[in-house]
Amino acid sequence: MGDKDTLFTRIQTNNIFSPDIGTSEGNLFFAGEDGTNDALIDALWYKFPLGKKTGVIAIANAGAADDFTSTVNIFDGDGAFGALSTFGTRNPIYNQIGGAGLGITHQFGDQLALSLGYLSGTANDPSPKNGLFDGAYGALAQLTITPSDRITVGLTYINSYR
Repeated sequence: MGDKDTLFTRIQTNNIFSPDIGTSEGNLFFAGEDGTNDALIDALWYKFPLGKKTGVIAIANAGAADDFTSTVNIFDGDGAFGALSTFGTRNPIYNQIGGAGLGITHQFGDQLALSLGYLSGTANDPSPKNGLFDGAYGALAQLTITPSDRITVGLTYINSYR
């Protein structure tokens, strides 16, 4: 879990377009959405320990499931490493959750962890049927079992509304 508070922000720009193949899984994972050179705050979160075995992350922008739980994929990365395609980066089920919100992970030991998270894609929109609790969201519960250093299994449930 770590024993230190961490404030993370990433300012990013890119002008790489993904080819439009009709599905997001084939897109390049690191490609931009608008193809401009505009700089923006891509990620902003604060992580802190809540005791020795529990970690909490408050995500203000651009959060994803891999910010608070394992996606059980050795190719999962945030641009500096990992798979080139969105499909190769993580299972598409994890694409149902993203935005701003909160994640909690509790380690029951070296081999068992429980992660809970809630992220809203429209948290910064105050209009009706939007916002942190009235708009698009994803709620995740995952039990991660690691019986050895070579095997990891994730039992994942996601409830999302888009």
